[in-house]
Amino acid sequence: VGLFTVRIVGHSEAVVGDRIGLTFGSENVHLFDAAEKTIPA
Repeated sequence: VGLFTVRIVGHSEAVVGDRIGLTFGSENVHLFDAAEKTIPA
């Protein structure tokens, strides 16, 4: 839960977070996806 820190400064970092989310589970990917839409790159 607290492992996933959302810090998006660019699309490249979003890709890194997506790979990490895939490792943890599909739920984390959805969470990161929502954060990516909330925070404009």
